[in-house]
Amino acid sequence: MVLYALPRVFYFERLIRKYSIDDIVKKIAKKNRQQNRSSPADNSCNPNLLTLWKACHFIQHRLLRKQKPCLPRSLVLFDWCIRKGQQAGLVIGLKKAESHLEGHSWLVIGGEPFKENQAFLDAFHVVFSTDTKTVYTMIGP
Repeated sequence: MVLYALPRVFYFERLIRKYSIDDIVKKIAKKNRQQNRSSPADNSCNPNLLTLWKACHFIQHRLLRKQKPCLPRSLVLFDWCIRKGQQAGLVIGLKKAESHLEGHSWLVIGGEPFKENQAFLDAFHVVFSTDTKTVYTMIGP
């Protein structure tokens, strides 16, 4: 899984510097449509998704020494889910910390954040989501 994750992490790191998040998500969706991977699957890719999460974590923390790896990791995981036909959402949130803003991104599967602490996420205000229904159930009315 590390061999799958390594080029993807670099690919999304590059895209983040060149394009908006909207454009990146559209690229992921377009690639999925072109490869005819639109049939929904069950949650059978969750064990592989967890392995991919660990691979991204290893690459970004141990190899690249990144302090804030959440956006590229979330994009790699979101791309993986889309490729496998699994319903997933990408969410980006902001919170005010002292005199500056902090951001965080995470993956949502079945209305639940994947590998995230809900108490930690409660401090963030959602500014971008690929699935408004999922985010609505997460943060409430």
